[in-house]
Amino acid sequence: MKLAKSRPRALKAGDVIRVVAPGAGFRNEELLAGVTYLEGQGFEVRYDRTIFERVRYLAGTDERRARELMAAIDDPEASAIFAARGGYGSQRLLPRLDPARLAAHPKILLGFSDITVLLQWAGQQADVVSFHGPLVTQMAAMAPRTERALWAALSGGAPWTLDAPEAEAWREGRARGPLWGGSLKLLTNLVGTPWQPDLRGAVLLLEDVGEKPYQVDRMLSHLVLSGVTSALEGLVFGPFVGGGAPEEYQTIVLEAFEGFRGPILGNFPIGHGEINLTVPLGVPVEIDAGARQMRVLEAPVQ
Repeated sequence: MKLAKSRPRALKAGDVIRVVAPGAGFRNEELLAGVTYLEGQGFEVRYDRTIFERVRYLAGTDERRARELMAAIDDPEASAIFAARGGYGSQRLLPRLDPARLAAHPKILLGFSDITVLLQWAGQQADVVSFHGPLVTQMAAMAPRTERALWAALSGGAPWTLDAPEAEAWREGRARGPLWGGSLKLLTNLVGTPWQPDLRGAVLLLEDVGEKPYQVDRMLSHLVLSGVTSALEGLVFGPFVGGGAPEEYQTIVLEAFEGFRGPILGNFPIGHGEINLTVPLGVPVEIDAGARQMRVLEAPVQ
């Protein structure tokens, strides 16, 4: 069972947040609106002037994006690193990143979607808890529930419960284990690489956007056939947005995990849906599918 043992320091007003763009480019006005929001919460926000560079669909070259991320990790004044946007490109950086430097300077790392690969890297390679939650370009327009969950996760020091009345018990039961996961396609892309996560004994979180039912079927089949999901304790699925009817995904999930006997919680409000609750990765959680709850069992920050 793989746990992330190092907890970053809790975020408080006055702290420095570094904004990075390890993946795709973004709309400048959305980034600046997010920066203004964070400043309004009492934080000092810093970003590299090269963050606005573009190379095709990427936020600059691989070298630029990796250098930006490692500089943020090394910054002794920064308490947190927030991703500007997801899109695509983070996995291209993995060979250029040094997990020992994050282990030496643990910081909050926040993002989702394409940032999934960096969240797994932080927890699995650097042994530092990371956070699956909103991107800076979304923060100016967060739903109140998303906003409350974000700051509760990053600033609180006690365990807490995430109630999700809109979630569905696709298979009843309760399970405990370290929480890992994020974007289904990004997690699938890590299989067979040196950065393939250790999911033994885990509660696995999966969600995605723009994937048709047959594409989700193919990726889940690949995860199962690879053996990476063979020793899971529980499964949590966020909404699959913009691809097909919700009931189709439930059928596909139950077929893919026909031999799995643990609980499966579906349509949990994380990721690309209207609500994106922030959850810590690498920390023990308990899910109760019948109660539609996830309880974070240990404080993810100190």
